[in-house]
Amino acid sequence: MGDRRSARPTAGPSNPPEAQRISEPKLSRQKHWPFVACFIGGWVQMKQEQLEAICEATYNMPPPCPIDPAILFDMLRIRRLVDDAASDVEREEESQSSPFSRETLGSGVRARLRRQACQKLSEAYRIDELVCSMAMLRCAPSLEDVSSRVVKENPTNVDAKYVQVFYEKITRNTLATSTTLEPLN
Repeated sequence: MGDRRSARPTAGPSNPPEAQRISEPKLSRQKHWPFVACFIGGWVQMKQEQLEAICEATYNMPPPCPIDPAILFDMLRIRRLVDDAASDVEREEESQSSPFSRETLGSGVRARLRRQACQKLSEAYRIDELVCSMAMLRCAPSLEDVSSRVVKENPTNVDAKYVQVFYEKITRNTLATSTTLEPLN
């Protein structure tokens, strides 16, 4: 009789042990990034008006500025884009959830609002991926799902595919290995 142990799969990089597969949580790609704690701060919870005032004060300050005004203006632009995308998704969900709402939108208009939200998020991620990820943490969870819904409607939508990469559920070990960019092609 042959040895039964040789027929069993061994634990290795392609075949991790069962306990390791179960215990390792899967989180969105954006929550695994290194140095993400450096970007968490009061600016995430600030109102846009306060952030604008800080941007203007820093810009009008004589050199050398404590923080580069370009960084602050990028943060402000990202916050505006994320907040606009969140309001688009809220408006779309509000019209979908309540049949008696004042503003009943057709399915075409709701799809357009989702596409616009993905375009805004894509633009924000292109400015700075880490800062946008931090700004997204304070938004509604429905904003995370908008890209997957747009990809289901139109698999060729590049903006939705780009945003969806940041919400792909992965393990920390998966991030350590190289990530293919094939979904973006």
